[in-house]
Amino acid sequence: MLNKPNETIEQEIVTKSADTDSAASHALANNPEAQFDKTLEETRRAEDLKLADTTRESLIGMKPSTLVELDKNYLKDVMRRDPKLNMHSVEDPTYRYFTVLGVSGEKLGIIGVYNTDDDKNAINIIIDPKYRGLGLAAQFYDLLIDTLNLPFVTLTIDYDPHRPDDPSFTNIRSMRAAEKLPGVERVYEKRFEEIQKAKFIYKGNKKKA
Repeated sequence: MLNKPNETIEQEIVTKSADTDSAASHALANNPEAQFDKTLEETRRAEDLKLADTTRESLIGMKPSTLVELDKNYLKDVMRRDPKLNMHSVEDPTYRYFTVLGVSGEKLGIIGVYNTDDDKNAINIIIDPKYRGLGLAAQFYDLLIDTLNLPFVTLTIDYDPHRPDDPSFTNIRSMRAAEKLPGVERVYEKRFEEIQKAKFIYKGNKKKA
C-alpha cells in the first residue's frame, strides 16, 4: 500500500474541516433557536469586553441615586433620540413612573411599576441611550425596590428566536441582564405564535453595600 504524500494528507484534512464547517453552518441556519443561542453568546462576550473597558470612576459617576416625578419632556427627548422605544400607559394613574437621577443630578432614564391581572410590580424601563452598556438596569431595579419598599419586581421579556440578528425582536441585552441579576428566579417561559415570553422575579441585591 502506497503512502500518501504529506501535501495530499494536509489537503484532505483542510477539505474535511471545510466540509464540517459547512455542515455546521447549514445546521445552524436551519435551527433558529441555535442561532439565537449563538447570537446571545456572542453578544455576551462583546458586552463583557465593553464593560471591561469602562473605568470604575465612570461607573460610580453614573450610579442611580434618586427617583423623582416623571419628567415628560425628558421622556419625549429620549424617545426622539431612540424612535424604537415605546413607553406605554404613561397617562394611566395606576402606573407609577419616575425619572431616575444619578448622583450628580444627571437624568439616567425612566422606570415605571404597575400591576396587572397576571403580574405584581411589573417593570417598564428606559435607560437613556447615552448611558447604556454600563449595567444600570439592575441598579434601577434596586433603587425602585428600596425607594418604594417593594418585596420584588417582575421582569417580562419578549423575544423571537426566529430572528436572532434583529435586536428589535430578540431583546438579547434585556435577556442577558435579567439572567445576571443576583438571586433572580425565572418563573415562566412560553412560546406563542410569533414570540417567546420569559418572566423573572427579582427581589433586589441583598449583598449590595
